[in-house]
Amino acid sequence: MEFNLNREVVRVVLRSIRDKPGVAGQLCSAFAERGIEILGISYDTSTKGRGDIGFAVLKSQKDLAGDVCEEELAGSACEFYSIHEDVAMLVFTINPSSRVSAVISEIFDLLAQCGVNIDMISYARGVLSLMVKVYRLDDALEAFRDMGVVPEIGVWQ
Repeated sequence: MEFNLNREVVRVVLRSIRDKPGVAGQLCSAFAERGIEILGISYDTSTKGRGDIGFAVLKSQKDLAGDVCEEELAGSACEFYSIHEDVAMLVFTINPSSRVSAVISEIFDLLAQCGVNIDMISYARGVLSLMVKVYRLDDALEAFRDMGVVPEIGVWQ
């Protein structure tokens, strides 16, 4: 298992957004028009026709993402938004010949034991991406090093 760490990310969350077909596409288009790279997306289930959608973006694009959120707020697409800078992205490459679910379980257990909260999860074909709170992240990194897994640290462009 290998993994990369990127601390140069933020989580942008649009709260109580309309839950209807096409809304996520419109938001992604608005990000694309401004050249904002989406590193991850999460969606919290809707209540009464509204839900929360979160995007992981580079810190260098935080202000542009804020502009998109302001436009959505002005157009009543969402009730409010928040931008969180206390996060980091961990991207694990898991050998497909290993027991993938067991490896993922070990990663989640280690993070939990270190008190690291997960904000966003994505998994596809041997790649597990997590957005985590940075609080106690250094403890988790030390635990991974103790397992012999050392992260590549960098910024993805």
